[in-house]
Amino acid sequence: MSPSPQIKIRTRDDVRKVLRSRKRREPDTLARAGAFTRGAMRRTLGRPRKTPRAPGSPMNSPTARARKSILFGVEKNRGSVVIGPSHRIIGKAASAHEHGIRYKGHSFKARPFAKPSLDQVESKLARFWQGSVK
Repeated sequence: MSPSPQIKIRTRDDVRKVLRSRKRREPDTLARAGAFTRGAMRRTLGRPRKTPRAPGSPMNSPTARARKSILFGVEKNRGSVVIGPSHRIIGKAASAHEHGIRYKGHSFKARPFAKPSLDQVESKLARFWQGSVK
């Protein structure tokens, strides 16, 4: 029986290079994921309608102000994205609909739009990270 040939393998890892690449690309990836999630939230609100939707389904906005109020921002220091209705644009109205609280003398039934949107896009967010580190 002949001896088996010897194979030599050398591996090299450059952890610092990978971490540097991740840090450089992370804000872009977070921004794309944030924009995608914001779009999903906006689509759940639908087009402007005068009549309210049933409790449990996303709210309506007769002027489309609710759709326009949904913004996102990337926090580079924390490595996170903040997505939701801007208090400056719509005030507490979106929160009243989302959680079903008392607002301006009216008791609102919960008409969540953020949570269902996040549940809908959660499985799709991983693909934004594919190929982000080169």
